[in-house]
Amino acid sequence: MMEDTARKKFETLTNFKVLNCGLFIDKDKPFLAASPDGLVGDTALLEIKCPLSTKDTIGIQVAVDNKKIPYITIVDEHWLHYDVVEFDKNFWRSKMETQLETFYKECLLPELVQPRYGKRLLKSDILEPKHILENIKKKESNYYINCFFIFV
Repeated sequence: MMEDTARKKFETLTNFKVLNCGLFIDKDKPFLAASPDGLVGDTALLEIKCPLSTKDTIGIQVAVDNKKIPYITIVDEHWLHYDVVEFDKNFWRSKMETQLETFYKECLLPELVQPRYGKRLLKSDILEPKHILENIKKKESNYYINCFFIFV
């Protein structure tokens, strides 16, 4: 498996011992959880990503795990690169945490408490939260504006 190979290469390159770990649940917001690919000592975590485009997911892991140093390892079939990703607390709070909390409270939790998905007979039976409907409209209006400019 690629993750095992990447973990071993990371240990060799850094002389750090990586410990396996499980799921970490945020103590203040238990609906937020993360499972890093390993722990490096008491203050760091390791996240192995393939491809690089998924690197932004490390933010939730740092926030939930309360580790100080997030090592990210980008791995491909032929190479491995590791780096320390600085945790941006402002970005986490303003862009990720609030949106995740809104999604949980308005979309996921109601379905967990009173499952209705399997009972819906019509598409019109689905009641989306207001912010979802607003974003759908915004996206649709941008789509048509972009198409207008493309075809003129």
